Amino acid sequence: MTRFREFALSPYHFKHEDTRKLIALLDKYYPNFNERNCDRKKLFQKLFPGQKHDQKQLALLFTYATRLLEKFLITEELEESVAENKILLLRKLRKLEQEKTYRKLYRKFKTKLDKKNFRDTHHYRFQFLLSDEANLYPDFDRGSKKKPIIQIKQNSLDKYFMAEKLHDVCEMHVRSLLLNTTYDPGLIQGVEDYLKHRIDDFLEVPAVYMYYHLYLLIVKDDEEKYHLLVEALPKNESAFRKKELQDFYNFLRNYCLLKTNQGHQKYLEEVFRLYKQQLETGLMLDNEGILAEWHYKNIITAGINLGDMDWVEQFIHDYKDKLHPDLRENAYSYNLANFYYADEAYDKAQDLLLDVEYTDVRYSLNAKMLLLRIYYEKDEFMALQSLLESSRLYVQRNKLISEEVKLRYYNFIKFARRVYNVQNHVGYSADEKVARIINRIDEELKKTQNIFFRSWLDEKIREVKSGIGLESYVEQS
Repeated sequence: MTRFREFALSPYHFKHEDTRKLIALLDKYYPNFNERNCDRKKLFQKLFPGQKHDQKQLALLFTYATRLLEKFLITEELEESVAENKILLLRKLRKLEQEKTYRKLYRKFKTKLDKKNFRDTHHYRFQFLLSDEANLYPDFDRGSKKKPIIQIKQNSLDKYFMAEKLHDVCEMHVRSLLLNTTYDPGLIQGVEDYLKHRIDDFLEVPAVYMYYHLYLLIVKDDEEKYHLLVEALPKNESAFRKKELQDFYNFLRNYCLLKTNQGHQKYLEEVFRLYKQQLETGLMLDNEGILAEWHYKNIITAGINLGDMDWVEQFIHDYKDKLHPDLRENAYSYNLANFYYADEAYDKAQDLLLDVEYTDVRYSLNAKMLLLRIYYEKDEFMALQSLLESSRLYVQRNKLISEEVKLRYYNFIKFARRVYNVQNHVGYSADEKVARIINRIDEELKKTQNIFFRSWLDEKIREVKSGIGLESYVEQS
């Protein structure tokens, strides 16, 4: 607000005196823009003492102030956009026909760009923009023995386009699994065909080389590419900025989580290892030092599933303050409840869940599923039956959940209901009958691909079998 007021008071940017008075008045009230301070009639009298209220005149001042604010925000963003500023400077020098200065600065920018280690999509984008600008200068590379500017422009464009296309198609694929939507991948087949027999030519272009193999892993499900990427990523870390490195780790983890949900438990250790690796290098935190709440949850869940309880408990408390202040208490309460559940402290877990506000569909579903398992463990029949049905309806009616994710929840709810009903017949129905039913459920579960909490269901089925000494019974055909 202070910078905006200073911006507005500069006659270079703006000269309308009444609008400047309005901005100065709002600066005085900031951040308390309440009805008492900002009532229209009161504002008008502050700006035009003694005059009859004119709403149109006041509205016009706000229009001017809003336009100035937009110009201010553009200026603020330009201050942070170093690459774009260089392009704009060259463009202006070209228009002013300052060839000598133009050439000097172009060489300076190009040399600095080439010396940087980064070879990510941003690098090739800036290289394209730089050569595109130089290509607009008449006869820029006359007499030069170096590669023509237009060739540099095209080479940079190709690398930028392929890397960005491969990245975005991977992102589209992941989002299509999480959200109920589909995407058109555009020209990706052309990129794939072009790189199929040329990929080794891009070993020194990490943005293309890495994203091509990531595409084969994520979209084509070529499992062999996972190990290639895990080995190649540390070797190429210096070529990527923090955001792109985080993207790579996110893609690899999402792939491992998908495989884990499909029943490939070996990938759970990979998830945990990738998380720890990012924590150690600081790549789990954003530029403000904040840990995303869903990373916090997934790290804890992975650690619990692998039985590393001491590490998890320490992590829950150590990283609480790294969570965003607006989300901190909810995330901490839910995840501590999850830890208590895993530690069989069911009453503690249930009490903590009461503190979770279901402001996000994922939080709501996770809390319901955790509470469902707590009711199962505590054998609270009525509460469990009610929650099973309300959870089924919640999933069915929610339009933000993709059909694949819905199917995983449906299957879990269905099998949890069936296993619990069988559990309640142990000791009351003939063991032979219980054995036939639980074996049938077990076989159906093994054939079911899309389901959450498979390992938990497997455990409950084993408990039922153990309760009836199933080894004494053979299911009759």
